[in-house]
Amino acid sequence: MRKSFVENIEEAIIATLKSELDDDFFIAPYPDDPDGFDFTQYQKSVLVHYTGSQHAVNKAVGANSQSRQSGFAIHLAIRNLRGSAGSYGYIDRICSALQTNRIEGGQFFITSDALSNQTDGLWHWIIEGHHSGVQAAKIKPRLGA
Repeated sequence: MRKSFVENIEEAIIATLKSELDDDFFIAPYPDDPDGFDFTQYQKSVLVHYTGSQHAVNKAVGANSQSRQSGFAIHLAIRNLRGSAGSYGYIDRICSALQTNRIEGGQFFITSDALSNQTDGLWHWIIEGHHSGVQAAKIKPRLGA
């Protein structure tokens, strides 16, 4: 079965982060059962999920496409705040990696990063952004025309 537009972008984000972050990070899509995921089993983890899209019509004459800004959240859970193993530096590295690499043929724009909570010795951060790309929309002929 063919993967969705969203799954392809999500996989590209994950591949980019795996190539740019340390090997001891656990980096994966957010699990289908988020309540069953135990962040405490990892010293450093990054999980990615889709948050929704905004669509716009391409107004160019003869255009057969539509722009789509697909939102994603990158969840960083880490034990330290400062220094070489701290969240502050990793937030910068994650943002830089996503902003400076082509992601599935489009560009990724960071819109926010914020502390979500601190539990069980882990600092939980959410970095949000959107992938700006074009999704082709083939227009079908009208029936009976």
